[in-house]
Amino acid sequence: MAPKSNKNTSKPASAYPGAQDPIFSFKDDEPWGFFCQWYQLPFTYSGPEFPNAPDGQTFKCAEQFYMWRKARHFEDTDSAWCILRENSPRKQKALGRGMKGFVESEWDKGLCFDCLVLGGLMLMRGCS
Repeated sequence: MAPKSNKNTSKPASAYPGAQDPIFSFKDDEPWGFFCQWYQLPFTYSGPEFPNAPDGQTFKCAEQFYMWRKARHFEDTDSAWCILRENSPRKQKALGRGMKGFVESEWDKGLCFDCLVLGGLMLMRGCS
């Protein structure tokens, strides 16, 4: 008697067309654009990951969250509020690049990556 097949068994990656191809997500209007930091899908922050973030703050995209958190960390409240009011991810990024008090070595110690991951996860929660 043959063993029963398990319907939940995953197929190997090679069984899916294009599975070995890289996925580019740097443009929000491309097929995989929903993985892009600039993808416009509002999400609301709620959680203890960042104690300075107000629960219930809504962001238009992950880029806005990332730049806002960067401004908050370096205590540039003017830039933080400008980033929240801005609709364009391109302009949000520009505001984040021009903030006062930014120290790259401090940002690169881990907070940069943590913010990137958390913003992406919150964006994906909004996709479901």
